[in-house]
Amino acid sequence: MLTVKQITRQLPEYDKIFDIYKHSFPKEEQMPVWLLRLFSRRKRVEFLAFYNEDVFCGFTYLVQSEKLTFVFYLATDPDQRSQGYGSQIVAWIQEKYQDRGVVLTIETVDPAFDNYEQRLRRQQFYFSNQFRDTGYQVREYGVLYDVLADTPNFVFSDYQEILTYFSFGFYSVKPEKKEDE
Repeated sequence: MLTVKQITRQLPEYDKIFDIYKHSFPKEEQMPVWLLRLFSRRKRVEFLAFYNEDVFCGFTYLVQSEKLTFVFYLATDPDQRSQGYGSQIVAWIQEKYQDRGVVLTIETVDPAFDNYEQRLRRQQFYFSNQFRDTGYQVREYGVLYDVLADTPNFVFSDYQEILTYFSFGFYSVKPEKKEDE
C-alpha cells in the first residue's frame, strides 16, 4: 500500500521530484516550477508524493472541483518504473475521489507523430486503469490532447470549470471535434 505526503521544500525528494517533472513532460507541457509551487498552495490543489514504505515512487498534481478531479501531472520515478506504481497511484486517486469523476489529458494518439508508440503506451496504460476516451480533444499552446475520464457521464463544461478555477479565469479550452478513426 502506498503512503502519500504533500510536496513541500522540506521533503527529501523535493529536488528529485522537479528533476523528474522536467524530464517526464515536454517543455511545452510544463508550467514554470515557481508557478506549480505557488498554485499548489490553493484550495482544491494537491501536489503529492507517493512512497512504498520509504522508497519514493512518483508524484501527482491534482486540481478538484465538486464534480471532477483533474490529474494535471502524474509521473513515476524512472528508477521505479514498470513495478505497478503508476497504476497504484491512479487507483489511489480513483478511490480517494470516488464521489466524483477523474479526468486527464494525454497527447493525442496518432501515427503521424514521431513518438506514436510512447503515446499509444500511455493511452493503453490509462485504458487499463478504467479510463476511456471522452470523444473530446483540446488544444493547449499548439499541442492537441485527448481528454480521458473514468466516469461514463463526463461533462466537458465540468472540465472547463476546473481549468478556469486553476488559472484564475485567464485560461480556458474549447473542445475540438475528434476526427473519425
